[in-house]
Amino acid sequence: MKSFLSLFIRTRINSHVVRYNNSSVKNFIIGLSCLFVSFFAVTELSAQTTLVAGDIAVIGYNTNGSPDNFSILILKDLSAGTTFYVNDNELASSSSTSFTELNEGEATFTVKSGQTIAAGTVINLPFGNSSTVDAATYNWAIAGSAGLGNNNEEIYIYTASAITSLTPDAFIYFAKIGSSTSAVPSTLSTGVSAITPSGTAMRYTTSGALYTSCKSELLNAIGNTTTNWNSTGATTLSNSDWTFTVLPNCSITVNLSVSAASASEASATSITITVTASSAVSVDETVSVAVGGSGIASGDYNLSNTTITIPSGSTTGSVTISIIDDILIEGTETATLTISNPSAGLTLGSTITQDITITDNDLASVVITPTSGGNAVTEGGATDSYTVALSSSPTSDVIVSGTPNSQVGISPSSLTFTSSNWNSPQTVTVSAVNDNVVEGIHSGSISYAATSADVVYNGISIAPLSVAITDNDLMHTVAFAKADTTIAENGGTVKIWLKVTAVGNAPGTVDLSLSSVSNATSGSDYTIASSTLSIPANAVLNQLIGFDLTLNNDADAESDEYLICQLTNANGAAITTSGIKQHTLYIRDNDSPIPTPSNAFTLTQLSSFSNGATGT
Repeated sequence: MKSFLSLFIRTRINSHVVRYNNSSVKNFIIGLSCLFVSFFAVTELSAQTTLVAGDIAVIGYNTNGSPDNFSILILKDLSAGTTFYVNDNELASSSSTSFTELNEGEATFTVKSGQTIAAGTVINLPFGNSSTVDAATYNWAIAGSAGLGNNNEEIYIYTASAITSLTPDAFIYFAKIGSSTSAVPSTLSTGVSAITPSGTAMRYTTSGALYTSCKSELLNAIGNTTTNWNSTGATTLSNSDWTFTVLPNCSITVNLSVSAASASEASATSITITVTASSAVSVDETVSVAVGGSGIASGDYNLSNTTITIPSGSTTGSVTISIIDDILIEGTETATLTISNPSAGLTLGSTITQDITITDNDLASVVITPTSGGNAVTEGGATDSYTVALSSSPTSDVIVSGTPNSQVGISPSSLTFTSSNWNSPQTVTVSAVNDNVVEGIHSGSISYAATSADVVYNGISIAPLSVAITDNDLMHTVAFAKADTTIAENGGTVKIWLKVTAVGNAPGTVDLSLSSVSNATSGSDYTIASSTLSIPANAVLNQLIGFDLTLNNDADAESDEYLICQLTNANGAAITTSGIKQHTLYIRDNDSPIPTPSNAFTLTQLSSFSNGATGT
């Protein structure tokens, strides 16, 4: 522009000089020409881009290169003459406004005259001694001893009145690498216009991150060095590694949220699905919402709308999802909500999915329900019944088989349930086995098992069914026939008699127990054939039944002996509580003692005596 105007003005001056050969006019025109040229020169100089924090970002570095180098991303159009500086000096603290020193390595970047560098441009710059670049659009020159320390360095990008100034006019960007102790300027923000990566060579990833957006969003993505930076390819940095597009305005981002992260079929939970925009929209904007997830089907929920609309002037829009209480056994499911297809004024944010955990209330079980009788039966008498059904519809036929124990019987013993009759109760009749065993009130049990191609029901645990049984078998009651018996030792085998005092209809047994105070000895004085006596089922009133006891007829002369007998351990029979409860058996010895013969005679003289005759 300046050259064109100069040529134009000179041409017009020469024309006028020829036309007006007057020195005063000529001098006026020449002066005016100089004024125009100076004006446009100053105008070009004043059009340099004013840089602020975040207009340039570091997106890669290699501290072990030949030479060391780093890559920058231009986030604002740079006009001709725009200059900024780069150094690896230090700030003592975040509040410091001046570097502690210079001459560690300072570099100047200047956009060439007549050139501009567009936002989105990536430039790789060497940082070694005497590293200069004379590119088509810029000049880069190093002053001082330059180089980047291995994983212990800092890179400041700033503007200043001159490269020799210790005090920057403005800090543009800062990269604090590895173990560097230099401070982040207070005018920069860590994670936005200041980064703290760690590693000898690192770079912003070339795929899977953000590359097209506005300045602030790109800075946030670049600032997330933990997620978005890696060492892949960082030792061979190139301008072509990335393709960025810097949008003039940040788009409105939308994120997804839900009013609850859990729901249940039992309560038919209704959940509000909301999209929230980063700022109010100027026209109605929309996103699509879909429901997915493993095992999730359309019959699991009702979605009020598959499109969420954010009305003009608002920041939010909502729809609802309602959980359906079905009859299927599904277990706990997870529904995943996803938003997509944002309208022209929206961009999807970082949260575009939400999970909702759905608790199923359809549990697989075999339901056994007793009738009003409560599963009570009587031997030889009343029967009872109960019903069997499934708690939910099976995917295949289910056969439920019952196995009673020896006390009861059932009919039928096998039931079949299908997807059509699973909730129709089927009746089973239970009866008691009519035995002749005295058991009193006792119980029976019925176990069940399920088989099916439906894996949910196949082999499912079924609690056994208990049945109360009333016995129809009565016990005989017995007692000793008399309180005592006396018998000689040579009496042989004798009976200890019991008498049936009350008649039952079932067999039983009773044991004979000998009191410890008895002085007769088992084995040497007597032998009992069996200490257990059987009571026949057909025993009649006052019938005598006895224990057999054999006496040992020894040759020993001894005193009379006795046995004290008691009844214990009645089984299927009862021992009288009012009759003779104890019997004593006296044994008389039949061996008298014989005197021992002896021929010994002793005479003792007591005194002399006379018969009265003289001389005797």
